[in-house]
Amino acid sequence: MKSNIHWFSLPNKCDVLIFDLAGYAKLKPYLDSYKYTVFTSEREEIYLLCLIRSLFLSIFWRGDFMGAYYSAFVKSSLPKIVITFIDNNPDYYRISALNKDIKTVFVQNGWRDKFLEIVPLPPSPFVDHMCVYNALIGQYYTKHIGGQYHVIGSVPNNHVMTSKKLPDNSVLFISQYRDRPKTDNDYFYTDAFGREVLYSIFYYPESVILPLLSLWCQDNQKKLVVAGSSVTSFDAEKAFFDRYIKGEWSFMKKENELSSYEIIDSAEIIVTVDSNLGYEAFVRGKKTAFVTCRNNDLDVDDMGFCWHAGFSDQGLFWTNRCDENMILVILNYLAMVNDEEWNQLVRKYADDIMIYDPGNTRFKLLLEQLLQKSDKVS
Repeated sequence: MKSNIHWFSLPNKCDVLIFDLAGYAKLKPYLDSYKYTVFTSEREEIYLLCLIRSLFLSIFWRGDFMGAYYSAFVKSSLPKIVITFIDNNPDYYRISALNKDIKTVFVQNGWRDKFLEIVPLPPSPFVDHMCVYNALIGQYYTKHIGGQYHVIGSVPNNHVMTSKKLPDNSVLFISQYRDRPKTDNDYFYTDAFGREVLYSIFYYPESVILPLLSLWCQDNQKKLVVAGSSVTSFDAEKAFFDRYIKGEWSFMKKENELSSYEIIDSAEIIVTVDSNLGYEAFVRGKKTAFVTCRNNDLDVDDMGFCWHAGFSDQGLFWTNRCDENMILVILNYLAMVNDEEWNQLVRKYADDIMIYDPGNTRFKLLLEQLLQKSDKVS
């Protein structure tokens, strides 16, 4: 990627420094009333004067070149807070140590495994304010990272209000498709434990669920719909599902970062393996089946349903096993459960999954307190 080099200018002074472009569009509606600057951690933009300033910092001469550049950039832009949507970037956890007079914030942007027990962390990792889905994840973070957590739920999920339209007679499967790597073998990626994960193993649950779901929809006069996850690989993603679904089905392409919420609101029943969107659908009140069985073949204990809460391997609407009979039991239950009973289940489990805060009132209040130097937030 070619970098845009700023030869003679410094980053703009700001109230808020956004660390990394990833997720920027989801934070932007809540930062438009403040002056903000974006720091591009992938070096899309480089400020030469910040590089020069970094030479005068002691950490540069201790070999921490990126840390010195981070610090020089922050000192040049003079923000009140630094915020990121990439909560699982260990590099971010040292911004506070490098700039003690500035508050740091991260916003959880996806369902998390036990990555903090595996990835290398900087010395004394710290984030002043960790905005998380639920208290259990907040407690997990604070075991490994200094700072305090705030339970706010999912910012994009809270941003898109629940549709008032009645759902249609459809069953929506949430895609987690990624392109198959162009390698000679079936290698997909290397996990945090250093193990090579095969593409066929990772997507084994789809090979079980989709043919079964297709037959169940035919038997129960339901329309099967797949909610796409890719905004660039439409044809390849559709071909992936064509391999497993033999009956009639339709594909809803992901148009942008927020279009998926409108798609899930339109369906009667949602089916997911372990998509973050599936958890978001549940707290929006959607009847959601979780077949969280990727952990079976990957031999991990943090990919089952709501793993951090210590639930059993199966319940009324979830199973951690690729068991066809159990999947059918769940689908039949969701087809017959009434709205009142389902809403009671949502209220029972939502706090352990993620809160739903339409309009992001909690997140907005935190920003107001931090940026107005309120005594309510230290």
